[in-house]
Amino acid sequence: MTRQTPCQTGPGMAAQVPNPAETPRNHRKQAGTAVAECNATGSCRPIVQLEESSMKSTVMRRAQAGFTLIELMIVVAIIGILAAVALPAYQDYTVRAKISEAVIAGSAAKGVLSEAFQSDGVTGLSAAATAINATPYAEKASKYVINYCVGAAVTTPTAADCAATGTIANWIVSIAVAATAGNGIPTGLNGNTIVLAPNVNNATPVATSKGAIDWACTSVTKQASTARGLGNNPVGTLPAKYAPAECR
Repeated sequence: MTRQTPCQTGPGMAAQVPNPAETPRNHRKQAGTAVAECNATGSCRPIVQLEESSMKSTVMRRAQAGFTLIELMIVVAIIGILAAVALPAYQDYTVRAKISEAVIAGSAAKGVLSEAFQSDGVTGLSAAATAINATPYAEKASKYVINYCVGAAVTTPTAADCAATGTIANWIVSIAVAATAGNGIPTGLNGNTIVLAPNVNNATPVATSKGAIDWACTSVTKQASTARGLGNNPVGTLPAKYAPAECR
């Protein structure tokens, strides 16, 4: 008589006794939600929990799915919009930073003229302006400045010495911007001017003026100096978007 060996099962499973009439192939038994695999010798082993396996499969499928084409297109569109807005703004910012250095270079004339006025009034202003214009342009030029000159009106300084002058009125400093392929300022701005103009008590200095000089700075616009109440503020030719805030 053939003796049957009980099948060992996992938790939650009923014991299974294999039928000797069955072929020696492995067979599976399901009890509740558990599945076991038994062989002809009567030994069994649990395989998986059906519910757990199904849940894991769903999670794995979602994880492997990644982004859909629509989602990727939306991300690319957002990046494109941000780049279209941010890149021009950043380029304008870098140009403004370099133009600011040009204003600083031209401020050397502003300092000399301010000191001259404090020591000798408008006569001192004229003497200082004559000395500035007599300085060789190469000594005033820099990476971002072609030249700067002082005159009775706005001028366009070039890579040449300033015109000789006698007594100067208004004492307007014109600074010509150097824009080359090498210095990062758009070449179309080469020779454009920023203007510095002296004011005492919000007007052009005269022989009777007393007090410190307040300087107006302008580009092609002069809203900032006008808002400060400065009357001596002729405009230059540099587009306002490239000028420092105080020169717009």
